[in-house]
Amino acid sequence: SLWIGILIAILLFYTNWDYIVRKSKEEKMLYSLKIEIFQKQVEIKGLLDTGNRLYDPLTKSPVVVVEFSAMKNILPDNMEILLNEENIDFNKIFEVLKEEKWLSRIRLIPFISVGQSKGIMLGFKPDKLVVGEKEIRNVIVGVYKSQIDKYGNYAALLAPEILV
Repeated sequence: SLWIGILIAILLFYTNWDYIVRKSKEEKMLYSLKIEIFQKQVEIKGLLDTGNRLYDPLTKSPVVVVEFSAMKNILPDNMEILLNEENIDFNKIFEVLKEEKWLSRIRLIPFISVGQSKGIMLGFKPDKLVVGEKEIRNVIVGVYKSQIDKYGNYAALLAPEILV
């Protein structure tokens, strides 16, 4: 019975090895992230995404993609209306975001992703974004309406350029 226990332990170890390695690598790429805008702040976990090549077409600033639900309390109440639109246009943005302070911060970020030919992501320029201890000013936060990690370990995808 001791041999059966050892055999089961070895089988469990080998069948879970890929998961253990992946989890270990993922934890090394997780960062604490603080987003601040108009005296409101949210703190979340973000994953360094080496494939994130999103930039704001106007300022060429890198884009950090963040789940809407993770920063809902720092965004305007009616921001969700814009996220549910099939095609975001400037008229709808002006109609929904009546506060002038938000209108100057909104960005439209074109993107291409797997499973979707192309789209426009709604984003904004935060007052500041802090990754670990590093403060980043020239960055855009892209608002993603769905969940980024199905396990809930992180709610943001960091562009590699912001860590340089």
